[in-house]
Amino acid sequence: MTRPGYDPGITVVDEPGHSIKSHRPRVLMVWPLFPPSVRSGGPARTAEAILTSLGAEFDFSVITSAYDFASSKEMPEVRSDHWCEIFGAKVWYMSERRPPPFRLLQLIRSRDPQLVCLNSLWNARFSIFPLLTILASRMEVPVLLSPHGELSPGALRTRPWRKRFVICAYRALRINRRVSWHASTEMERADIRRVFGPTVRCRVAVNLRSDLAPAQRLARKTPEPLAPIRAVFLSRITPKKNLDGLLRALSLVQTDIELTIAGPIDEPSHWSVCRQLIEALPENAVARIHGPVAPAKVVDFLGGFDLFLLPTHGENFGHVILEALAAGLPVIVGSDTPWQQAEAEHAGWLVNSDSPPELARLIDRFATLTPAERAVMSESATRLAAKVLGRSEGVEAHRQMFLELAQGERPR
Repeated sequence: MTRPGYDPGITVVDEPGHSIKSHRPRVLMVWPLFPPSVRSGGPARTAEAILTSLGAEFDFSVITSAYDFASSKEMPEVRSDHWCEIFGAKVWYMSERRPPPFRLLQLIRSRDPQLVCLNSLWNARFSIFPLLTILASRMEVPVLLSPHGELSPGALRTRPWRKRFVICAYRALRINRRVSWHASTEMERADIRRVFGPTVRCRVAVNLRSDLAPAQRLARKTPEPLAPIRAVFLSRITPKKNLDGLLRALSLVQTDIELTIAGPIDEPSHWSVCRQLIEALPENAVARIHGPVAPAKVVDFLGGFDLFLLPTHGENFGHVILEALAAGLPVIVGSDTPWQQAEAEHAGWLVNSDSPPELARLIDRFATLTPAERAVMSESATRLAAKVLGRSEGVEAHRQMFLELAQGERPR
């Protein structure tokens, strides 16, 4: 069964579990979510782009989950517990919810990697356990750890005690002696060094996208002067993404606004708070619940709105922000993101994520724009997305980072 509009290109490969030798550097990625997941965020899109951009130069393997985000059933498109081929890489979709350490070690060793890449500091199954397994087994393989925005000040404010405990454990294990860090921006490198010290080995390589191109906006009727703003929030529903702050701002706006909330529910307790805020909204603000959107359909989905809202507490990149720009949407996003150019290019505004009144003022400011002024912002958004997508330095930075680590050199 294949999802409409998406061909994962998965082929089951019957291989024994022995070590695989290749003339190309062997890179193993241990990733919580991976295509054909429809509820995965930016890291899965980055992984796909890495494989499609550098697959001819590296022998990539991926260990990932057979389950989509917040799902109790395996994805129907995949065959679990076999090495499959997708995007030219060998991928193992793991059916075990809590794989024993020896199983992880067996899978890692079966690919004989020269570099292991881990995504996230907090994920037990696909980051903490694999890292501890590698350290305990004394495997002589370099490890590249990508926090993907998890060390930003805003991100660390959610579930702080749990995160402090993990950070203290990492420090006690002196993981900086064994791992190198991947930051997607200079801002994220500063976050990593603030938490783990100024001497950590850290390289900057901007996140990649190979499946996205700026879309032509659908021809639409010019909105009436008093028509409600059609706004959209698209992200995981979790405290870090700050949907509750957005809903508090909506209770303060003076204009008529219709907000569509799209994305999977990450934390039910947070969603319960958001539901209470939705029920308390004034008459001029309406919130509609949409649910998740398949990655291949995001840009087309976003193209049906006037304004993208994501007052996130922190992003190392923010793939959905790029997708919104590619759809031609002006954006209002949290200031703790690397999208300052959105303001400079007149494609949107940055906002203090802790200030619902400031966000409300910016929404009301957008409401005062004429249709012609909104069209200018839309064109600026599409132009900015094209500029970001047209850059090639991200591919070269990833190539050099993988080569240096796989060949035993330390990143600068």
